[in-house]
Amino acid sequence: MGLKIKKQAKNRPAILTYGGYTLDKAKFDKLIGAADKHEQTTLKVLYNAVVKCINDLNANSNAVSVKGWEKTKNSYEQYADQLWNKYFPAKPEEKEQTFPNVLAVVKHLKEQGWKIEKSSAYADKKNRLLVPRADGKFTLSDVNNYIILAKLQRTDGTSGADNDRMVNERAQNELNKSKIELEILQRKNEREAGLYVPRESLNQELTKRAARLKADAENYARSSIEKIISIVGGDPTKGPALLEYQMDAIADWFNTYSADREFTVPTPAATKDDDREDEVL
Repeated sequence: MGLKIKKQAKNRPAILTYGGYTLDKAKFDKLIGAADKHEQTTLKVLYNAVVKCINDLNANSNAVSVKGWEKTKNSYEQYADQLWNKYFPAKPEEKEQTFPNVLAVVKHLKEQGWKIEKSSAYADKKNRLLVPRADGKFTLSDVNNYIILAKLQRTDGTSGADNDRMVNERAQNELNKSKIELEILQRKNEREAGLYVPRESLNQELTKRAARLKADAENYARSSIEKIISIVGGDPTKGPALLEYQMDAIADWFNTYSADREFTVPTPAATKDDDREDEVL
């Protein structure tokens, strides 16, 4: 299934922004084109969450808490950056981003939503958690390693591990939802292909077959009386009693056969499309 983007209304801006943050749609589209299916699902979940937050906040600044907004935005940006580094790594001739000193590192981390102070950064440098290169500068890789070694927390109170766990949970929930929707679609296709029989048609066919079987059994009982008596050397005068016995037995069989039975038939659950604007379907 290809990626589908709901067309924006003419009076809506093409760029989604809130405060000083702008959602990079071009970057998202490029990642969707490069990522595998599992990564696409995760990315869409996080992207849609950011879209919803921006729309809600632009409509009502109190619709989402600051903590909730930061957590949603940072989760998406972190995962998007992870995929970008995977599929669009810096070319060998391109230099990695560097930071001239600890203050520049602190500024970068704060902009990325990490909780960090100058004093703690200098202390971590002294303790060799934040290690500069020979020229005294810090590369982006050094800073990312520092985040892990120092176990930094984000301003929303979560850590990198918390964000990863949230991403994985959302992705798993989305995958489970996709599996259910796929099963529903398969049932629908099987039904349309004639692999399922309507219960009413089944009941009518069973009724016809039961009536035919009952008629055959009763005809046999009536026509076989004399032959049965002859075979066993019995009394022909007891033919009516034998017939009554056989008819009662047949009636008992069909009373058991016609008893109510409970059948379990797979029935697709009702679904409806999600028409929320700008979200990736």
